[in-house]
Amino acid sequence: MKKILLLLALGVGLPALAEDLYPDWDYEGYAGPEHWGNLTMDFASCKNGKEQSPIDLTVAEDAKFSAPQLRYAAQPLQLTHMGHTLVEEVSAAPLHLSFGGQDYNLKQLHFHTPSEHQLNGKSFPMEVHFVHSDADGQLAIVGVFVQQGETNTMLQQLLQKVPLLKGETVTDQKAALDLNALLPKTKHFYHYMGSLTTPPCSEGVYWLVLTNPIDASAEQLKQLSQLMGKNARPLQQLNGRTLTLVR
Repeated sequence: MKKILLLLALGVGLPALAEDLYPDWDYEGYAGPEHWGNLTMDFASCKNGKEQSPIDLTVAEDAKFSAPQLRYAAQPLQLTHMGHTLVEEVSAAPLHLSFGGQDYNLKQLHFHTPSEHQLNGKSFPMEVHFVHSDADGQLAIVGVFVQQGETNTMLQQLLQKVPLLKGETVTDQKAALDLNALLPKTKHFYHYMGSLTTPPCSEGVYWLVLTNPIDASAEQLKQLSQLMGKNARPLQQLNGRTLTLVR
């Protein structure tokens, strides 16, 4: 059941079932982040959890393990407007994250405007989350900050065929989305143990947030923000957790 809840919260399939199981939640008003923990017992971690995400990424210890390895290849377009975000589901050959001696398959990626994490108190216009899972359902999420700059070719491919209505999915099996265009060339990571940033806010998630941002044009950021609205959970307390910097 826990694995199903994690997948539903991340928008990995079964969207209709998710609507049946959970009450509506939002980013403002009576169903906003400060009230998530009161909407249903399944969301209790949103209120009572001690290892919640996102956080401000500040002083960190140097990691004593090797840097994660990301192996992404071209991906067909399978983009769904989930209401709160846009989700690109991965359907091609396995795309991997290798970390701590374990392999994680990329399941989907989605977007938050503005960024959920902060870097030494600095927020960014957008953050991309690459959601991975191992064979046992353990989640590892790679976060990438997006700053205003040059046009991003990968984002432009998405925006040319983006679904405009909640629940709508656009597919193109002939598309070749270069997911590596959403990763910085220099890959240094902050690592910590955290949670999902949306209900049910389940904990035990491995977070790897890249220190270097990627670029997107002002127009691209504007279009994505207009499509999704403000969908960033406020910062959570560190509560004594250890931050490590993986170079």
